[in-house]
Amino acid sequence: MKNGLREWPRDGTRHRGGFMADKRRIEAAQARPDQGDVSHRWRIHPVVDKEMDGLGDEDAVSIHAQMEIVRQDGLRAARHLVEDVYEVEAHGVDNSYRLLFSTEGSKGRILLAVVLHEKHTQKTPKHVIDLAKDRRDRWRAE
Repeated sequence: MKNGLREWPRDGTRHRGGFMADKRRIEAAQARPDQGDVSHRWRIHPVVDKEMDGLGDEDAVSIHAQMEIVRQDGLRAARHLVEDVYEVEAHGVDNSYRLLFSTEGSKGRILLAVVLHEKHTQKTPKHVIDLAKDRRDRWRAE
């Protein structure tokens, strides 16, 4: 601070949304000493994998970037919906997407992507949450 005014960094990190905010969250997650030894891993449901293959490159990159943030930052980077189902939003070129996932494993370090849904409303629809719980339960039964 100089003369009571905050000085902005010159590297562009003052940008509030988009890439710079994601970059800062990744850097913050890497800098946390208490999270350094915890590693999350993604597992992708076969239906979600097929849906991601059908997306454009820019949309797929956006979704993968959000998955990487959650992998590094943990569940604090996602929004809790119900039980052990969480969601993360990714903004593509023309559409926004919701990726619903569940925590698996004895310590919850496996993140299972169960639903990829094109976002049309502010609130996650109940039928999408039910689909996520159903796919999670089927995955656990196998």
